Amino acid sequence: MEREIEKLQLLVMDHEKTIETLSEGYHRQQDRIEALQIQVQELARRFKSLADRLPESASSPGHEIPPHY
Repeated sequence: MEREIEKLQLLVMDHEKTIETLSEGYHRQQDRIEALQIQVQELARRFKSLADRLPESASSPGHEIPPHY
């Protein structure tokens, strides 16, 4: 009986370590996702800023003559 209790205690310790490892990995991923979201927002802001600076003719290429003419 005592041996089975020891086995269960070791199993619980192993599970606790696994849970802790997974939790740390999850938190690292969340931090990385948040950093990437900030980067995407900054890039979108820069893209919009550049698009706003384009002259009207450059933003509507449908009115240009194709290069093969």
